[in-house]
Amino acid sequence: MKHIHNKDIEIPWFNDYHPRKVGVIKKTGRGGKPLYRLRFRLPTGEECNPKAGTNADEAHRFARSTHHRLIRQDWTAEERSKIIQALGLDQEPEPDRLSLQDSLELFQTSVLRGVTDNTARSTTSLLKQIGELFARACPDLHDLDDLTPEAIEAVLNIKKQMPIRRQGVETVPDDISVDNLLRMIRRWCKWLVERDKLAKDPALRVKYLCSGGQKARTVVPHDTKILRIYEELSKPEDRSKSSSSPLRSIIEFLIETGARRSEVLCLEWTDIEDGRWHIREKVCADGYRFTPKSSKSTRCYVLTDEMREILERQPKVSPFVFPKQQVRLVGCPVKRVRPGKTVSCGTCPLERNRFSCEFRTVTYSRISSIDTAWTNLRKKADALDITLHDLRRYANEKLLQQGLSYAEAGAIIGNSAVVNRKHYDPHRDQRLHDQATQKRLQMGRLGPDFSVSSEKK
Repeated sequence: MKHIHNKDIEIPWFNDYHPRKVGVIKKTGRGGKPLYRLRFRLPTGEECNPKAGTNADEAHRFARSTHHRLIRQDWTAEERSKIIQALGLDQEPEPDRLSLQDSLELFQTSVLRGVTDNTARSTTSLLKQIGELFARACPDLHDLDDLTPEAIEAVLNIKKQMPIRRQGVETVPDDISVDNLLRMIRRWCKWLVERDKLAKDPALRVKYLCSGGQKARTVVPHDTKILRIYEELSKPEDRSKSSSSPLRSIIEFLIETGARRSEVLCLEWTDIEDGRWHIREKVCADGYRFTPKSSKSTRCYVLTDEMREILERQPKVSPFVFPKQQVRLVGCPVKRVRPGKTVSCGTCPLERNRFSCEFRTVTYSRISSIDTAWTNLRKKADALDITLHDLRRYANEKLLQQGLSYAEAGAIIGNSAVVNRKHYDPHRDQRLHDQATQKRLQMGRLGPDFSVSSEKK
């Protein structure tokens, strides 16, 4: 079948198209090896059976990604050709050769459909960085057909040596950051191959720097640094600021629960029922759609006394448990000192109480990020090597020290036992050795007692 390459042919949006779960068909190939294919139907009613490889797990993952792609109505070149022929649309000739920058823009338009704002922001930034790195590494590379594995490796080499500023500290990218860049390049190349923009995938020959077991962060915050952070949080807040956030309660709640920051920032009072915190997909009060990271992330917390104490300190002035407070002066007659700035309430020439001023209005909203406040807190506490996600590892470390298994600790913080062991426990080898040694010492002798046998003789 002739594939349609011209992107200018518009395919209508099918409002009544709701794809069912994509099925996986197992067949027998040459030599008795299993061969998997997918089964789904297009809006025109035609059945498609693309190849899904010879591995069952990869085939089911491919089926899930294909199902999400069909929901977005993001068609491959073959599917697009079938739909165009079924609808009787005009088939135009192939366009000119696609450039590298144009392919990045087309890929960005495709992957940003139906994603959250944070995902769209990070994906856009990463694709922009990929375009800039290719321009630096291969300035003569303009045509997409000239993309080679050597060009991708040159981009990764520049990425390794590029200094970055991460949470206030200038450093070089680690292997995990380089692998994340390669993962996006692989995703982009695979998308181009599926749409017949590339004959072969050049990124398949480029290997990752880290294996799955090497991606565990080796830093678990020490108790002394956590205490220094608590001391900084215990200091009185500057009440003269126009906005404030309950940072102390958020940090304490993150440590006590081991939850992700997005789960805590989107926590609403309606999520707490009968002493339990239900983490599930929902639409927040401000219209933001919160989706758990994975199926393991959808869980139910039983609130402990420490969690209840933190929640009781929060005033119920907003649908969100940890809202951001914003103070505005509406209709205040005090003149502005310069554009965008007003006279501080503490030095108000009208000599009014800033907390009972009739021009002062207070609004509450959802906190979208605490990165800036966390960076300033780490600087004051002299704990620049601790990231916000390390608090989750700290909670997981405390759970493991109490004797919980990887599966039990993962059920609490919201991941699987494999992920907990590989990525959240850098001391897993030493812990396993200590546990085995302790059990071995309790066993005693393994072989026969030669002293008893000699006495019988």
